[in-house]
Amino acid sequence: MSGGLLKALRSDSYVELSQYRDQHFWGDIEEQEKLLKKSCTLYVGNLSFYTTEEQIYELFSKSGDIKKIIMGLDKMKKTACGFCFVEYPPYILFKSRCRKCHAVHKWNSPG
Repeated sequence: MSGGLLKALRSDSYVELSQYRDQHFWGDIEEQEKLLKKSCTLYVGNLSFYTTEEQIYELFSKSGDIKKIIMGLDKMKKTACGFCFVEYPPYILFKSRCRKCHAVHKWNSPG
């Protein structure tokens, strides 16, 4: 997760975006970056296939409200595949959430 963290200051004047881009996005790069800067969704990767939604909720809710958790599922087997998205209400700042990301290592995959 080291290169993919989103860092935001209270003023929202500075946002560092990951180099990853959704290849299925229909707009241009400027529009995509504008939407990413407004996003309140955090990608959490390299999770154990045994990590539960409840464990993710327990960890990331320690610093405030969570709007939604979306667990990544294998489309054929419908089983966990090692990532999730944590969506926060717009009024929650990402900066404090990103610090919590480093605690996820206790559920990370061994390899």
